[in-house]
Amino acid sequence: SDGAYVETAKHLVDLRTKGLIGEVAACNFDATHLETLLDAGIPLVANQVQYSLLDRRPENGVIALATKRGLQLTCFGTAAGGWLSDKYLGAPEPTRSDISKGTVSLRMYKSSLDAWGPWSLFQELLKTLRAVGDELDASISAVAVAWVLDALDRSCGGSVILGVRDASHLDDHVRARDLALDDMHRAAIRAVLDKGAAPRANPAVAARAPSVAQNAASGVVSTMVLNDCSDESCVHFVSADKHLTLTLCGTLESTAFIKTLIRFVA
Repeated sequence: SDGAYVETAKHLVDLRTKGLIGEVAACNFDATHLETLLDAGIPLVANQVQYSLLDRRPENGVIALATKRGLQLTCFGTAAGGWLSDKYLGAPEPTRSDISKGTVSLRMYKSSLDAWGPWSLFQELLKTLRAVGDELDASISAVAVAWVLDALDRSCGGSVILGVRDASHLDDHVRARDLALDDMHRAAIRAVLDKGAAPRANPAVAARAPSVAQNAASGVVSTMVLNDCSDESCVHFVSADKHLTLTLCGTLESTAFIKTLIRFVA
């Protein structure tokens, strides 16, 4: 790595010191590069990562490091874009044509499913989640999200990011928050997970120019996220009062990007 992401993070810390942003967080950093940031004195409050029953890469050192260093995880993809749901229990494996007609999330998370195991094993996982759900009066997706929350509660702490396509999903998501898995539930789920592939190692992501995403309210950035997973640099300006989002994307050098950011928040 050329270390550019560390220098970018230091710029963000300067903005935090000046009161222009509230906190600095990371996105999609593996344990090695996350530890480099922490050792450089970057006061990260969280690392946003993909984590689900089908994609357990955070178990490759990220959770352990976050627990050790007092960092929380903010997890997305906990329902694997909808694959972890009652809809697919007992269903035949969709064809490529079927998947291409689905949502972007379905297409994206199918690769995680395929990397973990075959469709027959996925069906075994869904049956297990359905059995747990029957005991807890919950859907498969609620159990899947509860599994991630449970794993966080027993380690570094954190939260999940849930995408809601319509209001009918809200009650299910609230239910996931309140579910309490016991040791028998955990063991039953783990027994199936262990039949699939072990969590993959993260790619070496820090060798390219980083990107940064911010949520801004009334011209002042509340939280700035150093994103080390994208081929593009993106900045998101969100006006809380007007509910508007402006997204600027492009391949930007970090110095030029930070100058653009400072002009916005100054």
